[in-house]
Amino acid sequence: MVDVNRTNSPENVTLTKIAPNLHASFDPASSVRLSADGRLDFLNQFDNQYSWRGSAGWRILPKLVAKVIGGRAFQTPSTVLLYAHGGFGSADISGSRNNQAALAQLQPQVVQSGELVVNYLLSDNLVVNASAYLQSIQKQITFNTNAVSFTPFNQGTANAYGYELNVTARVWRLEPYARISQEFFTKRPSLLLVDNGPSVPPPLVPAFWAMAGVRATIPSPRITFDATWRGVGQRGGSQGNIFLNGASYALPAYYDLVDVAVTGSLPTLGKGRDARVTLAVRNVLNEIHSEPGFGGIDIPTLGRTFQLGLMQAF
Repeated sequence: MVDVNRTNSPENVTLTKIAPNLHASFDPASSVRLSADGRLDFLNQFDNQYSWRGSAGWRILPKLVAKVIGGRAFQTPSTVLLYAHGGFGSADISGSRNNQAALAQLQPQVVQSGELVVNYLLSDNLVVNASAYLQSIQKQITFNTNAVSFTPFNQGTANAYGYELNVTARVWRLEPYARISQEFFTKRPSLLLVDNGPSVPPPLVPAFWAMAGVRATIPSPRITFDATWRGVGQRGGSQGNIFLNGASYALPAYYDLVDVAVTGSLPTLGKGRDARVTLAVRNVLNEIHSEPGFGGIDIPTLGRTFQLGLMQAF
C-alpha cells in the first residue's frame, strides 16, 4: 500500500499479485535430465505476465557434462518508479504515472536468455568449465531527464552475448587457476545521453574481466600462500553521472591489481580450536583507479594496503 498526499495524485494504491507456479523434471535416460519451471502472474497494475525456465543436462562421457539452460523472466516497475514525487535535492525520480505528458506508461521489462555450459574433468588434477550465452532485454527501463527530475521509461530492446571460462588445476601442493569473462553488445536503441553502443559497457559493471592466481599449501606447519592477479575492463558511468556530465562515458580499464596473503594456523587450544594469523597486502603494485559512483563523483580506490588478522576458534 502506498500513501501519497499530493494534489492530483492517488492517496492509496493497492497492489495485488497471484502467481501459481508449476515445476516438472524427469530423466528420459540414465545420462540425461530435463527440468522445467513455469509461472503465470496475475497483476492488477499491469497486464498478466509469465516466466519460465528450462534446462537439459547430458553426461556425454563419465568426465564430460553439457547443459543447456534457457528462460524468460520479467521485472515490474517499483512503486517509486510509478508514483514518486520530487522533493529532495534538485534532481529526483518522478514517477511515470504522475507525468501527465507521458506518451506511454512504464511497463515491465522482460529478459530472455539462453546458455550452454560444459564441464570437463581432463584429469584428476585439471577441471575446465566453459559457457556461452545470449541475452535480450525487452522494454528495458531507463531514465530521461527534464533538468529537474528523472523520469523512467521503456527504451526498447538491448541484446548481448558473451562467454565465461574457468580453469582450475592441482599440482603437488599448488592450486593454480584462471578465469575470464567477456560480454559483447549489439547496437542498442538510443538512450539520448546514455547511448551505450557495442563499445561502451553497461552502467556500473565491466564487460570484460579476468583473474589468475595460485594457492600453495604447506601441511606442516600449516601455512597457506595466496597470490591473485586481476584485470578489469571499462565500466560505464552511472546513469545519474552520465546525465550530470552531459554525455555517455566509461571509466578506464586496469590490468595490474595484485593481492598476496599468507595464513598460518596453530592448534593453540587443542584440535579444532586453532588460532589463525593472516597477513595480506592488497593492491601490491599501488594501482589507482576509480569505480562508478553517484552524485557527479566517481569513487577513487585505495592504494596499497596492509592487513593483519587474528582469529581464535573456541
